[in-house]
Parts: sequence; C-alpha cells; structure tokens
Amino acid sequence: MNKLSTKIGFVLLTGMVITLIGSLLLMYKSTNDTVEKTIAMSSLDIASNISQGINPTSYADFLSNQSETSTYWEIREQLDNYRLKTGALYVYTLGINESSEKVHILIDGMGKYNCIEVKNHRGNDHRDTKNCRSFFRSQRTDKSCFSQNVHWK
Repeated sequence: MNKLSTKIGFVLLTGMVITLIGSLLLMYKSTNDTVEKTIAMSSLDIASNISQGINPTSYADFLSNQSETSTYWEIREQLDNYRLKTGALYVYTLGINESSEKVHILIDGMGKYNCIEVKNHRGNDHRDTKNCRSFFRSQRTDKSCFSQNVHWK
C-alpha cells in the first residue's frame, strides 16, 4: 500500500462504489415515486369515471335524507358494480361533518351481502358472509352500513 498507484486506485474504487450506491438509491426513490404517482392518477381517473356514472339527482336526494332508503341502496349497488368492474378493493363516497370537520363514509360500495375476500398467510380464502355481516353490524357507529377493516387469522 506504499505505492502511489495503489493509493490512487483505492481512491478511485471508493469513489466509484459511492457513486454506484448513490445512483442506486436515487433510482429506487425515483421508481417508488413514479409508481405512487401512477397509482394515484389511476385511482383519481377511476373515481372521476365513477362519479360521472352516478345519477346526480339520486345522490342529491340521498344527501337531503341520509338514511338507508331505496335511493341509498340503488347508489350502493351502483358503487358495488363499479367496484367489481374496475377491480378496486373498495369504493365509497365520503362526507365531512361540518361541526367536527371529520371525514366519514356516506355510502360504501360493498354489496348488501358481500364480504371482502381476504387471504390469510397460507393463501386460503376466507369468505364467511354471515359472520362478516354480523361483524359489520357490530361496528356500526351510525345508521349507515359501512365496514371497518376485517382481519382473519
């Protein structure tokens, strides 16, 4: 390690390794950001298409009387249909509580008797509609029927 050429080679090798690591980290971050932006744009496009497909008069009727009326169930079935067609895991409409400024689900896009298919770590499907519906009912916090996250083991 006494030769000058060995020292210069070591410095150059260290510089190349640092440059390689830096470019790999930059490439990883850039790819990650691009994927996130693409998914976000795709989700916004799907949401825009769904919002154009819902009858504004029916939705206005629902907003004036936010209860589980026939209009509610029609919109909910439409959302479920869009969920199935787009391959989305969940489709819903949101509202903002004026006093607390909290966001809450107005209409979820899950069919009346459907349950999200969840795969456990072994890859087995778990679809227990009866238990799923009773779980949803126990988690209700108001008159609308929306679900919380469900995890089976």
